[in-house]
Amino acid sequence: LLFTGCMSTTNMGTAASERKQFMMIPEKMWNAQSDRSYKRFVNQAKDNQVLVIDNKLNSVLENLKAEANTFRTGSQNWNWDVKGNLNGELNAHALPGGKIIVNTGLYWGLKLNPDEIAFVIAHEMAHSLRDHNREKASILLASNVALLTATAGVGGLASAAASAASQSVMLPQGWNLEVEADLIGLDIMARAGYNPAAAVDFWNKFQTESI
Repeated sequence: LLFTGCMSTTNMGTAASERKQFMMIPEKMWNAQSDRSYKRFVNQAKDNQVLVIDNKLNSVLENLKAEANTFRTGSQNWNWDVKGNLNGELNAHALPGGKIIVNTGLYWGLKLNPDEIAFVIAHEMAHSLRDHNREKASILLASNVALLTATAGVGGLASAAASAASQSVMLPQGWNLEVEADLIGLDIMARAGYNPAAAVDFWNKFQTESI
């Protein structure tokens, strides 16, 4: 694993994809863990009555995902899904395999139009396509000698990966990863027929509300 970690998750020639990524955690195992986390979130959100199924979000994702294969072969066939979360924070999240969560504070609170929603969702799609979460967790795992020495076989690796994933929120925010997501997201939304200038409008709204 240590000697096969450098790769690129997206197709060469895609905006921001020339950078090699360090991937130490196997994709299949990571995606299985992420699917369980997403299902757990959906079930808990239903129980807490904070899950929002919004046709506006679904419609935008449906248009955008048609462009996914341009960036990562086979990703158009992922089980893409987007859910709203009744939460006032100005935030959205992406999980591997095409699962996206958008807080209502972001798209209801900022009164985003379809083009601005497209930028948010395309940005999160880019995080999934580039496997940014797996990359961050791989770096954390590799830097944690205690986890590595405790790993023994597939079971041990799974436990170590889960521990790394739970700690990934402590990593410094990867500004370069956000730039990559912006660049790829802009490309996705433009290909799908949305106005990329809406990204500027979104960030202006975001900054105004954040002050």
